Amino acid sequence: MLAVCITVVVVVLSLRYPILLKYLIGQTATLNKVATAKVYIDNQLRSDMEIYCRKSQQINSGKMLYLVCIPKNGDIIIVDLQHRQVGELMNSDSGNFFRIFDILLQSKEGSVYVKYDDLAKRSFPIDPALTVIDQVISFKTAVLEKQYQWKILL
Repeated sequence: MLAVCITVVVVVLSLRYPILLKYLIGQTATLNKVATAKVYIDNQLRSDMEIYCRKSQQINSGKMLYLVCIPKNGDIIIVDLQHRQVGELMNSDSGNFFRIFDILLQSKEGSVYVKYDDLAKRSFPIDPALTVIDQVISFKTAVLEKQYQWKILL
């Protein structure tokens, strides 16, 4: 009887939140919230940002490879530290992300992004000038022709 109840709950939740089914079959990445992160855009502290990170799979490495910047309003920004790229998500549909406390589940579809310097896909491509010095990550983004300078303190 318990197994039937658990199965019904899983099916109902999977219909409502398809990413949970993807999680159960290993089709999502798990990212942790960086509670200490502070985000500055054009030298203004932005308290409306949440930063999530995916760490290296190497044991005891703890090296951050990938950051997801989620504003309360606006586009989700991906900072891929491993490949030294910055971009906006192509598909920020809510079915590609699910938050549980300080954990973010991200589907494979939710990790595809357009790099800011992609000449073929962006109307106004820019060099994000990504730099990482100690615990400070700096880069530029653009909306239309306006550029913004970001700084993330970890």
